[in-house]
Amino acid sequence: MHVDSLTETIYIDRDNIFKITVKFDNVLVDFTDTNRYLLTLTDDDAQFTIDTDVDGSVITGDDQGVLTFDISQLVTETGFYSAKLVIFDPTNTDGLVIISPCGGNYPKLSVNVCGN
Repeated sequence: MHVDSLTETIYIDRDNIFKITVKFDNVLVDFTDTNRYLLTLTDDDAQFTIDTDVDGSVITGDDQGVLTFDISQLVTETGFYSAKLVIFDPTNTDGLVIISPCGGNYPKLSVNVCGN
């Protein structure tokens, strides 16, 4: 898997939306069947879990591998966070990790959260 952008910056309580493009074996991932996104952001002092079952459409994906994140209203502490993203769809009902701070075959995404 490949993510074009690996570090993003957002500002607390601002409208900083970011997008990343996800590929697997150089093929864009189709997220049209994804019905839930579960994002965990972790740093040394805090952890935030953003679940689209609870928080609505703050994370969306399309058929061209583009994931859009509108999460700056949900993260309330500054820091440099490692991200883990799990997606759910009809074939992955237990979830499929597509971004992980553990490395291996997973891409890494960091989110720099700054004060407003």
